[in-house]
Amino acid sequence: MPTFNPASGLHDGPEDPDLARRKKLLPHLGLAEDRPVPQFDDLARRLAAAASKLVGHQHLGTMVNIIQDDQYFAGLYLPAGGASQADTPATTSMRRMPLSEGWCVHTLHRRRALPLNDVHAMPRWSGNTAISRLRVQSYLGVPLIHPSTGVALGTVCAISTVQNNWGHAGVDLIKDFGKQALDLIDHIATEHQQTQRHNPEPTGIPAPAALTRHIRETNRY
Repeated sequence: MPTFNPASGLHDGPEDPDLARRKKLLPHLGLAEDRPVPQFDDLARRLAAAASKLVGHQHLGTMVNIIQDDQYFAGLYLPAGGASQADTPATTSMRRMPLSEGWCVHTLHRRRALPLNDVHAMPRWSGNTAISRLRVQSYLGVPLIHPSTGVALGTVCAISTVQNNWGHAGVDLIKDFGKQALDLIDHIATEHQQTQRHNPEPTGIPAPAALTRHIRETNRY
C-alpha cells in the first residue's frame, strides 16, 4: 500500500516483488531492450480508437508499458489531428517515465484492472505528477501477467485529459487488449527465439513453445 512521504510531499509507490524475475524473463521474450515495438504501437492505436468510441471523445493516449527500473512505453499512441505521433521526436522523449509518475506501477502491484474515472477522487492519486505534466484526468489500465510464470511484465493503459465513466465496458475493453498484448508478446518471443537458437535456454524460464501451448490449453475453457 502506498504511504505518504513527508519529504517529497507525495505518496510513495508500491513495492515491485516481480522486478528481479521480470529482468531475467524479458531478455528471453525479446523485450529487454527499451525500443519501440511496431506491433505494440499498432495495438495502442487500435485501443485508442476503441476507447474513444466507448467514451465519446478522442482526448486519449494509450500505451503498452514495460516496467523495469523505469517505465518504457514500447507501444504508444498520442492523438494529433487523428494521427499517431509515435515516430516523432516529441513522442520519442515521452516513451519513458519514472516509476514515481503515473498509475501503471499501482496497476502492476494490484495485478488486476485499475479504472480511475477521476484521478483527483482520492489524495493518493491526486498528488501524482503525471496530472500536471500530462494533464491526465482519467486512467484505465490492466497488468500484463505472463501466463507461464505469473510474472507481471507491465501494463496496457489509456489516459485521458477529461474525466470518464469507464464502467464495466471500459474494464472489459482494457482486459481484452491486455490479452491481445500477451498474444503479441508470445509472438515476439517466438520470433526472438528463432534468431537465438544458438543460445541456451535461460534456467527456469519456459520456452515460447511452452507458452504457446499454455495459451492454447487455457483458451479451450
